[in-house]
Amino acid sequence: MGIHHRQWDGNRPRFHRDDRSVHRRNGKHHRLQVPLTPSLRGGHPPRNATGRLMYPLAIIAILLGLLATFSFVEPQASLRNHSERALAVNFCIYRTAVSDYVRTHPDIASVPANALELPTGYRSIRNWQAKISGGYCYVYGEASQDEVFAIRELMGNSVLIGRNVNSRLSPSGIAVAASIPAGNVVSIVSLP
Repeated sequence: MGIHHRQWDGNRPRFHRDDRSVHRRNGKHHRLQVPLTPSLRGGHPPRNATGRLMYPLAIIAILLGLLATFSFVEPQASLRNHSERALAVNFCIYRTAVSDYVRTHPDIASVPANALELPTGYRSIRNWQAKISGGYCYVYGEASQDEVFAIRELMGNSVLIGRNVNSRLSPSGIAVAASIPAGNVVSIVSLP
């Protein structure tokens, strides 16, 4: 690289590179003049085509980034909904097995877990339990409020399914056995 020096071209100073680059014009050698900075009178160097292309490319890059972010967030919400649905189905399978056992075995005092006819390959997601008290069978277990909502939705919003709040079934207000832990999902099954 050569030395930068200032040349005066009429009234406008221009910066040129002294790198001994020459080209021929009309048989004579001329130095190439490359402007390095805008003129001192406030002018701007001419715009090239690549400057105008950068704005749309930047906007496209931002939009692609937003699209990637939103497509990553949506599957996580969808997975949460599927896990709540899976837990609701799991509880309902257990509840149905308890209900079938109670209906076919009148005058029982307890529901043995190994006597339930559960589908082949069934694995309980939570520790579901069944308890007989006061002429009713209670099927219950730990569940979050969203999971209780999913269970109620799957069971057609029955008034006999809800969350144990102060020994009452929420939202219906039906009394439940005091021995069932607070916050658990509870389904009441009538004895024959």
